[in-house]
Amino acid sequence: SKDQQDLYLQGLIDAIDVQQRRPSKNEDAIPKGLKCASFSYHVMLGASRKEVCLKAFLSIFAVSEKRIRRIRQLKMEGRVPEDKRGKSISHTLPTETHQLVEQHIRKFPLKMSHYCG
Repeated sequence: SKDQQDLYLQGLIDAIDVQQRRPSKNEDAIPKGLKCASFSYHVMLGASRKEVCLKAFLSIFAVSEKRIRRIRQLKMEGRVPEDKRGKSISHTLPTETHQLVEQHIRKFPLKMSHYCG
């Protein structure tokens, strides 16, 4: 599932705190927009982890940069990735409606496809 994929990818990403910043007027506060961490990306090679660049990571796992950005943000917040698509109660159909739709579809005659033998 997508949750398992995101959790696996999150485990292959390491966050490294920024070691040095330029001096600012207000040293206590980190200005908005400054990054608070750098990230390193890894792939499993046998039993060992091999560090790769972001482009290679995106290419190997065929994921978008936006998805990795979301996973990184969740990692920084200490949260587990959770797919919330289709979970809204207001969008779910009653089970009897599902059954009626399935019965209706089964009423149509079957046609053998040229792919089937």
